[in-house]
Amino acid sequence: MEEDLEWLSCDSRVIEPPSGLLKFRVGSNLSGRYELTGLRIGVYDFLELFRNHVKLPFTLKAIVYPRVIPWIIEALRLLGGELAGLGETPGKRKGHGLEYLWSRDYQPQDPFKFIDWKATARLQKFMTKDFLEEVYGSVKIIYDVRAHGPISRDECATYFLSTLISSLQSGLSPSIVLKDGDKLILDLEDTNPADMLKIALSYILESHIAKEWDFYELFEPKSARKLLKVLREFRLSALEEVVKLRLDETLRRLRAVLKEPKTHVIYIGCILMDSAFVKELASMVIESGGKLSIMTPMKPWLDFKDLEEAYLAYHSHRKLLKGLEKIGAEIR
Repeated sequence: MEEDLEWLSCDSRVIEPPSGLLKFRVGSNLSGRYELTGLRIGVYDFLELFRNHVKLPFTLKAIVYPRVIPWIIEALRLLGGELAGLGETPGKRKGHGLEYLWSRDYQPQDPFKFIDWKATARLQKFMTKDFLEEVYGSVKIIYDVRAHGPISRDECATYFLSTLISSLQSGLSPSIVLKDGDKLILDLEDTNPADMLKIALSYILESHIAKEWDFYELFEPKSARKLLKVLREFRLSALEEVVKLRLDETLRRLRAVLKEPKTHVIYIGCILMDSAFVKELASMVIESGGKLSIMTPMKPWLDFKDLEEAYLAYHSHRKLLKGLEKIGAEIR
């Protein structure tokens, strides 16, 4: 077989008689629609002295769905009636205790023994459990929407929506900040859990789904109609205005939040694009006695087409992660 496609691989590129079976594996880090309209093969004689090329009439179509899709479906399930009472009980801090806190996307550094098999089966992706340690005051989720490319953008959107949903399911009352560098997109505090989830969901739908996908292609008709209703309801009121703020003004707002005891800040984004803010945030949170968790794509270089740029991104990312861990941030 002579095809060389990123989304398609073959268990064996050479088939020797009497075998005549080709096994293909379809998959990609990048969501989208893929199609193969013909298969080129090389035919050799027994001694490999003669060679001929033929193209078999072979058609293969595949759709690789965005990672965030299972969490959009989970958000719809919660909005269907299970959000009542959520966000009203005292929060607790993630640690190494025995009481279950929430389930989230599995990361390579997570112990395999904490896999949540029920959530994994329901969402069709590996999920891991977090456990409780101690009571803490408030949760602040900060999501920088910039990304190196479509792969890291999909990962960060998944981290954001899964973190918000897990927080609400755990009885926490999070506040959320969406920013684009030094531009503040959204700042929600003391918001009804259902409205908060709808606003966050509408942003994900608008920025990650609506521009590239048909809703009825990704979701069954009833769910698609509900999602379009959420998008229409919150698009104008919450998503059109972008308030420009300087970086120090954004940090000043956060300092007010950090005056509360034992604040847990969860940062989501591509840290290479936001290194100055993240380092300042880490120092500020740790010095105030709070906790900072960072959820960032662990392989941001996958979005770089240039090999040299990918190599530099790899080393810069590792160096920045080590620096943040040294300050006291938790990398997830």
